[in-house]
Order: sequence, then C-alpha cells, then structure tokens
Amino acid sequence: MKALAFSFSVVLLFCSQAQSQTGMGARQQFRNFVTNLPAVDRIEILEVSLVQTDDPTSVDCTKSDVICAPGRAPLKIEGMKPHSTEMVSKVSETWRKLKIRNEKSCFNPTHVLRFYQGTNLVLVAQVSFFGPMISLPDGSLINISGDMGTFYLWQDLIIPNAVLDARSEEFKKAMLPQVDKKQTLIGVLSGGKLGSLLSYKQWEVWIYSLARSDPNKRHLELYELRCHTVKVTGTLRYSPGSPRSPQPVPPTANAMVPARLPEHFYFDLAEITVEDLSKPVKKIRRRADQKQRK
Repeated sequence: MKALAFSFSVVLLFCSQAQSQTGMGARQQFRNFVTNLPAVDRIEILEVSLVQTDDPTSVDCTKSDVICAPGRAPLKIEGMKPHSTEMVSKVSETWRKLKIRNEKSCFNPTHVLRFYQGTNLVLVAQVSFFGPMISLPDGSLINISGDMGTFYLWQDLIIPNAVLDARSEEFKKAMLPQVDKKQTLIGVLSGGKLGSLLSYKQWEVWIYSLARSDPNKRHLELYELRCHTVKVTGTLRYSPGSPRSPQPVPPTANAMVPARLPEHFYFDLAEITVEDLSKPVKKIRRRADQKQRK
C-alpha cells in the first residue's frame, strides 16, 4: 500500500491546535475502543470533508448529509462505502491491531466509521488516513502509525489504491477550470517540504513562495498556524511537476537520487490572504496590502 499523495482535512475550530495525544487517558481509550473493540457485525464507512464555511454555528446539523460532534468542525458526507460481511471482519480485525505512535501530527479526518453490534452503536470514530490519526469518544486524538505495515493494510481496506487514483483524477478535473482565478478555500494548514499544505475536499493545495525575496516572517506566520483551520484567498495555480525521466537511472553507491516534484495545485505565498478561523481571529495579509499600510 502506498502512502497517500494528497491530504485534505478537518480540524477543531475552537481550539488553537488539534494534534495527537498520548497521555494515560488517551491510551486507556485506545485500549478500550481499538485494541479491545467488542465484536461487531456492521460498519458504516462514510467519506467526509470539511463543510466550507467560516461560521460553523450556521451549519444545519439536522441535515442527513452533515455530521456534527461536540468541539469538532462540521463534516459533509461525500459518500458511503459499501461493505460485505467479510470486509467487516477484516476491517475490525485490522483495527484491533493498530498501534499508537508518540508523535504529533495534525488531525485530518477524511472518514467517519460507525461500528455496530446488531442495532447497538458501539463506536463512532473520525479517521485521518493522511495524519494518520483517529478520534475516540472522549475527544482523544491518537496517532496510529506505530505499525505502518498494519496501518497501510487497514487503509487499503477502506480506500484501495485504485479508488485513490480515481479520486485524484476527479479532483484534478474539478480544479483545473479554477486555475488562474481567485479562489477562497477553507481547510487545515500543515507543514510541507516546500512550504505549507492546505487541506481541501480530502486533497491538498500547496502554499509556497515563487520569489526567493519573500520575507521569512510570512513563512513563520504560516508555521504558527499549523493544525489550524484557516481561510485562504488567492489566485489558484497549477504545476505539472517535474518531468519524468525517460530512462530509469540505475542506482550506484552513495548516489543521490533527485526527488521528483509531483503535479499539484498551489497558491503563491506573496499573493494570498490567510484568516485563522480558530479563536482569536488572526489575519495574514498579502504582501501588497502590508506595503500599502506602511
């Protein structure tokens, strides 16, 4: 199972950050609801994304396609994965084998799982396959990458590679007509190798500087907002990524293999306005706006 290439996420709106927790209470919740999950005979697997609103209190939580939980940002149900009796057994068995990893990461739920025993709802868990993390009934956020082999096996049961590739193409097809147009996207901000990553509909848009002269202050301001839900406004751009080598380069001793940049959508850091939707509200203005104020 390959690691997911894109990530789109949801996070707490009313907390400064939503990161993994590994205290005694969280570990006990993990034992109760993961390692020792009771026998189940039905699992609902819901694909979700963050409701695109900067006012979560205005969301109608009575709608059948919306999931609301205390202290959580509202989620929109994008679809439900069908399952068989055999799949229920495999998913629950692999779930019990997941392991905790004591490492902080942003909580980026892409799915909600509901475990049933008959008509009894045993557990509701929000799941991030990009973190990778889960939320448990007491609100604990737990990194489940302690055994990556088990995690990838479980991930492949929920969202196989073929489905993931198809969704990636759907996302690209939907976003390409928006390129070179002003867009406002709401998602979770996390760190990346070139800059920052903004979650959007289970995928991601990159944020980085095209000009090397951009001040480090703006990068630091974004870094301070990692794991926050933010609203970003700017011109959406597209990069086809690095060209593929026509001939594979045979590995040699001590040779450095250059990393290939994947195709992606992005914002230029100098052109965007960022609003932190956590409390208190904090805005990062475009560089042009900052100059005018001076």
